[in-house]
This record gives sequence, C-alpha cells and structure tokens, in this order.
Amino acid sequence: MPYWYLGSANCTDPAQGRNVEFMVELKASSTSGYRAKDVFKVLTDPNESEGITLFEPYDINSRVSTVDKRQMDLDVRKIKYDLSILPLVGSVEKIEGGTAYNLLIEIDATKLILPTGYAVKIRPLPEHNKAHVVLKIGELNTIKEFTGYSETALSPFLDLKFQKMAILAVVSYCL
Repeated sequence: MPYWYLGSANCTDPAQGRNVEFMVELKASSTSGYRAKDVFKVLTDPNESEGITLFEPYDINSRVSTVDKRQMDLDVRKIKYDLSILPLVGSVEKIEGGTAYNLLIEIDATKLILPTGYAVKIRPLPEHNKAHVVLKIGELNTIKEFTGYSETALSPFLDLKFQKMAILAVVSYCL
C-alpha cells in the first residue's frame, strides 16, 4: 500500500516556537493507478482535481526578496494581531418561511490602521461561491452579503485575506 508525506517537517527552534508546520499523510488502498506523477497532477492541476488545487508548483520568478519578505511577515503579523482585538459580532437570521439562514457580520474597524498598501478581505470560511468583501478601514462594517446558508453550512470561522498588491496571505479567524 503506497504512502506519501507532503508538507514541512521543520524541527528548528523558530518552527517549534512561532511557525506553523504542516504535513499530511496520503495513503492509497492499492497501488493501481497511484504513481507519484499522478498524485502530483491531482494535487497541482485544477483540470485533474475538479477545480481544487491544494498546492501550486514553485515559480522561482515569483520569489520575494528576503528584506521584502521579512517586512511583509512583520506587517501580516501586526495585521493579524490588530484584527484579533477588533470588536466583532456574528449572527444569523432565519429566512422567513424557509430553512435557510442569512449571516450578519459586524466588525468595528474604526480604530484599525493597516500598513501602507494593504487591504483586508473577508468571507465566511465555508463560502466558495461569493467573493470576499473588502473590510472598510476606519468604519463600522456591517456585512450582509452572505445569505442563504443551510444550518449545517454555518460556521463561526472567517476566511481573511491580507492583500498587498498581487501578494496574498491567508489566515482563518474565529468569530
């Protein structure tokens, strides 16, 4: 039975203290049709994986300089902290006469200051069809765009994207 291990197994001091390390074990029930190149295609090619890619091939030309990366890491760390202390309220309301729910998210960003060039986009974690909503800095945000969820599709988690030009950093945050 074939096994594949994908991810990072970094055992350095920074990895143990402040990084997030991730590894996944893939196990097949038989060797039939499970060659390494087939697994690679399914994990990286949207045409082979029903439009969902878990990994992207590394492109050396898209590398960010070490100095820029360090500054970006510091910026994202500050944004994550600043977002974690914002007043945030989530609620649901049942759609009249139905079984679906609308989601209401209120985020008080009146005191939020982002580093220059950054934007924050938000949507519920289980949402796959609707686009992220841009968080308006310096305002009380009342987000009503996320509607029509079944009870089992409701989640207290948000998908936040921090954007600086064309570079995205993604983190999940709990309501």
